[in-house]
Amino acid sequence: MKNIFIFRRDLRLEDNKALNLAFMEGDVTPIFIFDPKQVKDNEFKSDNAVQFMVTSLKELSDEISKLGGHLNVFYGDTFEVIKSLDGVATLSINLDYTTFAKERDKGISNICKERNIKINFAEDYLINSIKGVMNKSKPYKVFTPYYKAAKLLEVEKPFTEKKRFAKEKIVNKFSLDLANAKFFTFNDQIAVKGGRKEALQLLDKDYRSYGDIRNFPFLSTSRLSAHLKFGTISVREALNKLRSEELIRQIYWRDFWATITHFYPKVISSNFYEKFDNIPWKNKNFDAWKEGKTGFPIIDAGMRELNKTGWMHNRVRMLTASFLVKDLMVDWRLGAKYFAQKLVDYCPMQNQNNWQSVAGTGASALAWFRVMNPWLQQEKFDPECRYIKKWVEELKNIPTKDVHNWHAKYSEYNVYGHPIVDHKLQSKDFINSLKESFS
Repeated sequence: MKNIFIFRRDLRLEDNKALNLAFMEGDVTPIFIFDPKQVKDNEFKSDNAVQFMVTSLKELSDEISKLGGHLNVFYGDTFEVIKSLDGVATLSINLDYTTFAKERDKGISNICKERNIKINFAEDYLINSIKGVMNKSKPYKVFTPYYKAAKLLEVEKPFTEKKRFAKEKIVNKFSLDLANAKFFTFNDQIAVKGGRKEALQLLDKDYRSYGDIRNFPFLSTSRLSAHLKFGTISVREALNKLRSEELIRQIYWRDFWATITHFYPKVISSNFYEKFDNIPWKNKNFDAWKEGKTGFPIIDAGMRELNKTGWMHNRVRMLTASFLVKDLMVDWRLGAKYFAQKLVDYCPMQNQNNWQSVAGTGASALAWFRVMNPWLQQEKFDPECRYIKKWVEELKNIPTKDVHNWHAKYSEYNVYGHPIVDHKLQSKDFINSLKESFS
């Protein structure tokens, strides 16, 4: 009888809670399912994220082979693949929290019940249980009190059961050779490489100065987000290793957004606060924003970095999002979708909630009338234009003072486009439009 473990966003053998439960049951037959709803028929699919995942899977498969096992890979509808497996006694999985994931897990549970298969669920992805940090039995809607409450709880130490894998290889009509998992266009410029070895190298770096440098896009940050998203390291491993309080705080933001998504699933596609439902979006200049051709140097630098590498510094993510929503009056959902299609660390719970936060429509959001000034932001956080000149090559020979004053200086040069909007006028227009929509 088979003891199945399904890998999903937990691509590691160490400190994997549901895999530990499976090891306790006996020799484990590990599987991974490429579901076409995720890797094919998905308008939010990121080739960069899939590339990261496949790289991580190949390393994971090698590790399992070294231990005498075999990672069985399938392509097909998740439910149909599970039904195709004969002689299953036990199935173990880690829970996830989007509507898609919860419906998938409910379906898996029903199949197991129908076939008298024992199912083991575990909560592995977050620091605490999804219902472990509550405000008098209700979820927090603001991050700071959530964080204060969560920090009072002890973080579990990483733990791994003795690894035991079955030698059996499953072959059926859904089987797929991992070498043929061609579900993405390869990007040789991808900013973050997949696999646990890469994750451990990043985790081993000294991040004690993170709090001082995290807002400067020309300086490197941890880039652990994709590894946490796909679980090449566990969140417990990260917290037990990191010594930067500010970086640890960012990981708690990850849990907060997962909690918001679990209790308020509409946030993936709808405004958290309904009063924003009547905003008169203009949705113009969207292509200029996507292509990094807005004439705002810091905005264009960020978008060009994203388009080429699948990565963007968090400060610049906030800036480009604020600019799209509040300067160009484009619906945040369009920006969130474009980020989803490009980011190597794309996670709907993090991405969509962060977009809503910047737009002012979401939980724990910036005030909707707070409009980030891209000119002041680039001067403050990229004072020497090191980041801008790396990604907007047209400006590499332009004096830094003129780059920071581009809205007044662009006519003196014929190397780079003019700003497509007037920031001051657009900020006022955005605020006035929202006020009118509230009345």
